[in-house]
Amino acid sequence: MSAFGFSGTNAHVVLESSGTERAEIEAVSGQSGAPSFVLPVSAKSAGALSRALVALADDLAGREEAGPGVLASVSHTLAVGRHHFAHRCAVVAHDRDDAVRLLRAAAEGEKPRKVY
Repeated sequence: MSAFGFSGTNAHVVLESSGTERAEIEAVSGQSGAPSFVLPVSAKSAGALSRALVALADDLAGREEAGPGVLASVSHTLAVGRHHFAHRCAVVAHDRDDAVRLLRAAAEGEKPRKVY
């Protein structure tokens, strides 16, 4: 894409399509991950927080082929790529199955170890 201004100012941008979700999963699944992952979730109300926890658990449960790299990527995005609201919950998980179990427990109001 190119743009030419009246005063001689020129701007050029090279656009590239992003990869598919499958390609992203394959790329991050092979990455080494930390032994534990913090999954911080927040919302504007307690009900919205519960729904967000269930939605995240459902999404992770549907990614059966996901390795530790995917959980590391999700953890990073939740920590730095999202706005943090007043109602918060953080789950410390070792793998995808652990994360799904703890997120569902937190959504039901339980406070097992590793849910804050």
